[in-house]
Amino acid sequence: MQVLEYSFNPNLDKDIKLRTFRFCPDHASKNHLGDLYIVAEEINYLPIDANLLEELANIIQEEFYSNPKRMPEFSFKDALRQGNSFLAKKAESGNVSWLGNLNIAVLNLGGFFLNFSKSGTTRILLLRSGELTDIGQETESHGIGLPSKFFANISSGRLTPNDKVLVFTQQLFESLYDDVLSEIINLEEINDRNIKRIISSWKKEARDWSGILLIAIAKKNGMPFLMPFKLFTKNKLIILLISLIILLLISFFIFQNNF
Repeated sequence: MQVLEYSFNPNLDKDIKLRTFRFCPDHASKNHLGDLYIVAEEINYLPIDANLLEELANIIQEEFYSNPKRMPEFSFKDALRQGNSFLAKKAESGNVSWLGNLNIAVLNLGGFFLNFSKSGTTRILLLRSGELTDIGQETESHGIGLPSKFFANISSGRLTPNDKVLVFTQQLFESLYDDVLSEIINLEEINDRNIKRIISSWKKEARDWSGILLIAIAKKNGMPFLMPFKLFTKNKLIILLISLIILLLISFFIFQNNF
């Protein structure tokens, strides 16, 4: 999995706070859980919420990686439950300024699996074989109502090689949608150099862009595909050796009896 991240003029609007978080396994026993990405936008930002996004992101990642025996889907579900609980406690204490003002996408990526949830206007798109699909619609939640249901829905799926998952904050999505996004989609290869080339060609317009774009590209990694084959080959050799030994023993006893 290759992930590209682009932040455009994060300080253009002082009332909007933009943050991206990436968390990776800190031990080999957690590698199967994959990586965790959080794209967050807080509008009508107030100083009272200065650490809100950081606290929420840390609570989600701590729970997600707390139990290496869980499967990624269950870890993801429990992590978002903890996130909801954190926000609910904020509301109970009287801090409700963030309600309706948080736009957040949380993604769990590893190998070729994807777990994700979103609240608010953040866009999550899937580009597969030239077709662009708004997969974030399935988890649509506007962060309004019960804080304990801020992350109300979770979606899971399998990616295929060369799939691209694109995450936009809403204002940037609107800025890029017509022309720039079309150029990105039509690239022969989506990589950092080509993305930067497109952005460079829109240098004048880019001064007014503000937001975050994250692109995750599903790519084959040699080792995971080789390892099962090696394990299978090794096991096959062991089975053949055991079978040969058993056959020799049977032949030996048959020979002894005949003698």
